[in-house]
Amino acid sequence: MHIDPTDTPPRKGTQEQSVWTLFQACVRRHGSSVALRSSSRSVTYGELERSAENLSSWLTRCGVASGDRVAILLANPIDAVAHFLALARLGASYIPLESTTDDRLLWPILKIADASSIVLDPDSQLPVPSNITLIPPIPADFRPAQPTPAAQFGSLHPFYLMFTSGSTGEPKGVIVPHAGVIRLAQNTTPIAILPSDRVLQFSSMAFDASTFEIWAALLNGASLILAHTNFPIKDIGKIIAEFQVTVAWFTSRLFDLLVDHQLNGLAPLKLILFGGEPHSFYHVERAFRNLPTTSLIHGYGPTENTTFSTLHLVTETDLARGFIPIGKAIDGSSTHVLDAVSLLPVANSAQGTLFVGGAGLALGYTDATLTKDRFLFHPQLAEWVYNTGDIVYRTQDDQLVFVGRQDRQIKIRGHRLELDEVELAIKSHPKVSGAVVLYNEVFQSNEIFAFYQSLDHSPIEKADLVQFLARKLPEFAIPSQFALIHQMPLKATAKVDTKRLIADFQLQHR
Repeated sequence: MHIDPTDTPPRKGTQEQSVWTLFQACVRRHGSSVALRSSSRSVTYGELERSAENLSSWLTRCGVASGDRVAILLANPIDAVAHFLALARLGASYIPLESTTDDRLLWPILKIADASSIVLDPDSQLPVPSNITLIPPIPADFRPAQPTPAAQFGSLHPFYLMFTSGSTGEPKGVIVPHAGVIRLAQNTTPIAILPSDRVLQFSSMAFDASTFEIWAALLNGASLILAHTNFPIKDIGKIIAEFQVTVAWFTSRLFDLLVDHQLNGLAPLKLILFGGEPHSFYHVERAFRNLPTTSLIHGYGPTENTTFSTLHLVTETDLARGFIPIGKAIDGSSTHVLDAVSLLPVANSAQGTLFVGGAGLALGYTDATLTKDRFLFHPQLAEWVYNTGDIVYRTQDDQLVFVGRQDRQIKIRGHRLELDEVELAIKSHPKVSGAVVLYNEVFQSNEIFAFYQSLDHSPIEKADLVQFLARKLPEFAIPSQFALIHQMPLKATAKVDTKRLIADFQLQHR
């Protein structure tokens, strides 16, 4: 199918609401309820609204206007959220930054983002480029005579700019509109966030999982439990108990780690969402069997479609068939399995590339060329869609199943191979609890290398693994090297840190 990029209709907003107006609606209903809670402080909805209004007046005095992009790097998560709301009120976009980012990488990111200003902690030692305005802390006694009026704009107005994790290439700046966050936070079947819920905000605010955590709480009248950026993973169970957390989102690898070491600590949760990486069936099954009052929801979605595109509530049926689908499109979203070349739909059960669309669709990247490459108007579907680069198929009961990524496809001995398929095969071994497969990265010798975790933490004979995989994979797809690891190293985004995995292995085998 030929698509002429010059002959496409503009995107249209589905509603004229904004994150700020919906937050205000929550304030009217839940003004005295706790909106934010940390280990040292609680803030009600009414207090948070007043703080955001005051901050918006201060930001205006410092030169921030509608349409600006403002970087936020604050250690206190309550202050960070208040700034996000203040910028939403002004029609400006926030750029959440990771506190551990090296300043040599930070400033190129700000250049890509075209940030006009930045908010830093008063004691920050980061050097600020001359072309970026450093916004000073709001004075404790600042009270404007008249608050700055809230800006008026449509639902497609930019709300935040977030960088992809870089797991599929160089980090890219993604521009997300208010409509995307509204569709994510409200009426997202099978998730129902209630005012009585307490949502754990554990993800880095520079990671798109925080979008769900923050706004699913604050746009539904729930309480957001803010964990410190340096909060140790080993204490998650204690935090869940202390703050009576009911909803939490974890990457698949972090979920595995918690199931292995803190399973009982997860029991008070009514809802656990997991995803972001291929799941471990063993860990999902173990959690399902041992957490009978907890709903497990498998979430899938790129940053380019506002965190979640599909969701699936894990059931006994999934355990019987031996795999967990990524589910169906959430409310306000669409999913299409297309042939990557013709861009025509493929038949059910046939593998194809997943394209997603709907209200969650980002406005594009900061790079216009990249935007044209991945975002397109599909005339047959009559909508704007994003090419995820993920290979999926649709089951007869209309569930999407993740197979792998196009950019995880390699060519070995003349054969094309999806590394994710090799990972899934290894994970299906009855003694394996987790696996990461790499190609030509450990010894640079054109070989497939598998890191694996075993259920009893003891090594599995290589011959046993090879014999098992021979029943599932062609000979060329079987890894030539296997290495037992006891724990997957995680990045700040809680995804597997493959560089550290390789470095640790090479250090041990010098």
